[in-house]
Amino acid sequence: MDQEQEWITTATAARLLGLTRVQVRYLIRKGVLQAKKVDGRWLVSRSSVLSQSGRKR
Repeated sequence: MDQEQEWITTATAARLLGLTRVQVRYLIRKGVLQAKKVDGRWLVSRSSVLSQSGRKR
């Protein structure tokens, strides 16, 4: 599954969601966004960001 998944930076996720990087990291901690840490940086699943972008905040 990981090979098929597209991963984006928290900055890109924040831009797509209209949020700050701090808010994106909060959503990662809460389990709202699927993410993984690689070399000390969070990468966020593009599909989880896109599924959240259509929801009301």
